[in-house]
Amino acid sequence: MHLSLIFPSSPAWDLKQGPNHQFAALLPGGPDGKPDAIVTYGPIVIMPDEPRPWMEQTARSDSPRGSKVQLGRTIDLTTFSGWPLRLLESELLTANNEVIEVRLCAFYTFMEHASVAIVRAANRARLDANGKAILEILQTGRPDWSGQPLCLADLWDLEPRRSTELAKPVPAPRAQPVRNDDALAKELTEVDAALASGPTSGDRLRRGRILLELARATEALPELEAAIALDPTSEPAHYFAGVALGALGRHADAIAAWERALPLSGDRPDTHYNIAQARFLLKDFEGALAGFRTVTRLDPTDFMTLRKVAQCCYALGRNDEGQAARVSFRDGWSTTKDPRARFITEYVFDQFEGDGFWVHAAETLRPSNPTIYAVLTFRAVEQHGHHEHALPASVLIETSDQARAAGTPFVIGVKTARQFRVIATAKELPLYADLKREVVRLLREAIASLRTPQP
Repeated sequence: MHLSLIFPSSPAWDLKQGPNHQFAALLPGGPDGKPDAIVTYGPIVIMPDEPRPWMEQTARSDSPRGSKVQLGRTIDLTTFSGWPLRLLESELLTANNEVIEVRLCAFYTFMEHASVAIVRAANRARLDANGKAILEILQTGRPDWSGQPLCLADLWDLEPRRSTELAKPVPAPRAQPVRNDDALAKELTEVDAALASGPTSGDRLRRGRILLELARATEALPELEAAIALDPTSEPAHYFAGVALGALGRHADAIAAWERALPLSGDRPDTHYNIAQARFLLKDFEGALAGFRTVTRLDPTDFMTLRKVAQCCYALGRNDEGQAARVSFRDGWSTTKDPRARFITEYVFDQFEGDGFWVHAAETLRPSNPTIYAVLTFRAVEQHGHHEHALPASVLIETSDQARAAGTPFVIGVKTARQFRVIATAKELPLYADLKREVVRLLREAIASLRTPQP
């Protein structure tokens, strides 16, 4: 599991693969023989409990003895596919404040996982000269699950599903360690030549799909609409028009496109899932719940969709139904033959608003230490548009062999950047609605303490 970046064919980057799943890309420079820029990146890891120290340590890594690192601005962005991206500038200096190297660290958040790409240049001028191109490369970042038993991108829902059954003109891609767009550009040239001799719905569809793979949804949509105009019965054209609209954030229009595809395909689970996910993003939780339940009916082996059922139930305040969906999810997770299950150690089953912050509620499925672990974790999160930033405050409901032996298996504690503080012990957990109120109170106090200057 590692980060995937897309490098353009012009200017040409020299792409290399190193040890420990590390990759490097070099942009050749001037007559001094030094590259204008070097980009290194590698594995996807579990998000550290304290992201900020990890980011600062990363920015200071590989520094020569006697040098110092000066941290600069942080900039919050999103990738082209919607993942949170934080940039951190830094400079590597000599003891006399002479610049040795300029760095730009790109930190990616993939739900509970993270990855980093580091851009290095000899000086600010070289980095600035290629700044726009480098930023576009960094914004192509996405998780790459190639080489795993099954593509794990389905665990997360920022993008619509893309059914391989619809992918005959252009096979559904698997992410590569470094994906150069030369092959897709060649295909685009071939399609353009075919269209020059006479447009067909199939060629328009193929061109739209290629543009989607190049993350050019704005250009892809007119091609897919042209394919529909030439053949209104083309299910793939309606389906991928929905994908393009979803990528552009036009979720209501995407729903309409997928609903036009449904009568042409019958009950395809992927299409129902995409409609439900778009409704979820529009906060139509009732409609989303009905759609996700349709998916589980059509494909009883899809245990992952039960997680979305739980999230909808909790969003609607139907806590008992949410609890039942969690039980079904855990049962499916423990019995499935789906190889994805072995990668899932916890999952978010609810998200709710606190007091100026949001809370992500996660349930542990496979503890790293079975003798003591958090059964439930409530993490405080700041949201700025599409960006999420974890706050250094969480409420944990832990259990341990010792606590179970004492007859009070649940220990409720608050973890901040400074400490873990036990609040209470309990034989049974309170009703979920009461627990949420207590969590919000504890997190509010924890965040306030972090913002209060210490003597």
